[in-house]
Amino acid sequence: MAIACCLIKPNRIMTPEQILNNEPRVFSQKQRESYFANGYMLVDKIIPDDWVNRLIWIPDEVVERSRSLSKSDAVFDLEPGHIAARPRLRRLTSPVEHYPVCWEFASESVLADIAADLVGSDVKFHHSKLNFKWAEGDEEVK
Repeated sequence: MAIACCLIKPNRIMTPEQILNNEPRVFSQKQRESYFANGYMLVDKIIPDDWVNRLIWIPDEVVERSRSLSKSDAVFDLEPGHIAARPRLRRLTSPVEHYPVCWEFASESVLADIAADLVGSDVKFHHSKLNFKWAEGDEEVK
């Protein structure tokens, strides 16, 4: 299983009240109010299928690339016990540097608007990573 992470961070910290005073881009005002009241929001299919279809092959490709490695490096973070026959990749650093479609997703998709709805409109891309969590694994993804 893979979890894509793309950190878009605010240039300045805003209070929930300040954020809620901005016009929502993706979520309804009611959804944003619920998020600030409860600390979470469940949204089904927020990433359009066309983006999912363009990105879905990348985790398998990354795992295949990791099979030839025996230790972590600046790009691949391997769990203890990683071997070619049973790869245990923890993280791919900066997928936007290795897969152009990842940068397209970070810069052209709904991600920045989602972030703006929840942290304020003054956001910027900070970094990305692709985390993996394996069945029967006990490794923490920090």
